[in-house]
Amino acid sequence: MEQKLRKDRGFAQSVELLYNNSMRYTNNEIWVFLSHSVKDYKKVRLVRNILEEEGLRPLMFFLLCLENEEEINDLIKREINCRTRFILCDSVNAQASKWVQKEVEYIKSKDRIYEIVDLNTPIDKIRQQLKQFARRTRLFVSYNREEHELAKQYALRMKKYDFDVYMDMLWDYNQPYVQNYEEETIRNLEDSTKEGTIVAFVNERILKTPDNQYGSCRYEIISSLQFCKRKGISISILTFTKESSLIEKLLMDKALSSICKRNIFSLDSMSLKKKCDFAVEQTLRTLMTKGTIFTLAFNLKNGINCTKDIEEADWIYETFQNK
Repeated sequence: MEQKLRKDRGFAQSVELLYNNSMRYTNNEIWVFLSHSVKDYKKVRLVRNILEEEGLRPLMFFLLCLENEEEINDLIKREINCRTRFILCDSVNAQASKWVQKEVEYIKSKDRIYEIVDLNTPIDKIRQQLKQFARRTRLFVSYNREEHELAKQYALRMKKYDFDVYMDMLWDYNQPYVQNYEEETIRNLEDSTKEGTIVAFVNERILKTPDNQYGSCRYEIISSLQFCKRKGISISILTFTKESSLIEKLLMDKALSSICKRNIFSLDSMSLKKKCDFAVEQTLRTLMTKGTIFTLAFNLKNGINCTKDIEEADWIYETFQNK
């Protein structure tokens, strides 16, 4: 019975009876470099606390112990070189700071993911902005059950990058269970929909599944589209189809036709590895700058902020170097 349920992603009632906890949140160590003036310490500390509440790892540097400007400049550049996400804590003090301006100039020259937070903004608005920043690190992986192995390999690959990955983990006995599967799924789906990205691996089954079949790929995508419509926000979704002919059929499906106007890709005639490589490549191209992608490669090659993975690093260089 248990084995059958693992093969059949199936309806949530069956899954929930046997696996009361089957949604897994992959908690990567996502570092965020905070560029700020030491004169704004109290306000920046609030920014740091909010980011930590969102599961991120903010970095605040106070270099008062260093006097040699060359040494300070070298240290700052080394830190920036191995980071992928940055926030400028903007203020009159920051604008007057020689070191903050040097950091900003260097960060921009490296083509990194970069956000400006105005410290004069009310704290509630800052909190909202930072929550949105955090959600942009999130991926929700949805899939038709026949695409389970591809979705699994994709999720494992994306864990190596600066993303939190949400996906049901019925295939992994080592993952801790999560209470209240249905509520957790909806919460993760809505979090990813608001500012993160839905990544869907679909086949013909998506056309045949009832709209209200909880736990199905069709249900998850339609729920995301409806949520965005209610909130008046744009959805970020990458869809990978098993065959190119499915795209035309999706265009004829009233509930799903809108995903064809976004990032949709065919995986025709590819091996499992090629499909996974292609999906990872398109995700990185869509959601990250080229400078950020090469920073990830450097970190993977040298084991900085992650487990060393020379094979993955070489794949990044080969894939993105001349494109």
